Amino acid sequence: MNIIDIIGPVMIGPSSSHTAGAVRLGLLAGLMGWLPDDARIPQARKYAAEAGLEYNFAKVNLGDLTHPNTARFTLTAKDGKSCEVIGSSIGGGQVKVSAIDGAEVELDGKLPALLVSHTDKPGVIALVSSTLASASVNIATMRVFRKNKGGLATMVLECDQKVQPAIVQLLAALPPIDTVRFVDSVL
Repeated sequence: MNIIDIIGPVMIGPSSSHTAGAVRLGLLAGLMGWLPDDARIPQARKYAAEAGLEYNFAKVNLGDLTHPNTARFTLTAKDGKSCEVIGSSIGGGQVKVSAIDGAEVELDGKLPALLVSHTDKPGVIALVSSTLASASVNIATMRVFRKNKGGLATMVLECDQKVQPAIVQLLAALPPIDTVRFVDSVL
């Protein structure tokens, strides 16, 4: 435990779970790349409009077992590509991302991560980890989730450093891999 765990982050705010965590998850200010202590946060809607960022907030039922500060983001880029993220602001400026594009994940934003969707079959984990090792990327944590044996699986690898785009592309080109997504740290 460190001092930030006790007193919380430096931020603009009413509270760490409503400001710092929300910004880190990617609510409006976070989508614009702002940090939790950015003085513009109270005017985020104005800046979003000026930047041409289209957004909509809607209250939805995410289930009874969901943390009360949970948000679901459906993001669409100009090129039409979309992504859905479910995450919670759990207090003290800390976040927990629980799903990305329907795949179960466990990310806290402290380390950069790779999300690797692949066919569940022997050797895929070894192939990905050896490829990263060859590129001098150290895996800090790894979790694998699958829907069913031989079906779609997701590897979540938190790394000690950013993974360069060339390595992400190399992984994505491997035969058993469907998609690779890099998620940078937010803390």
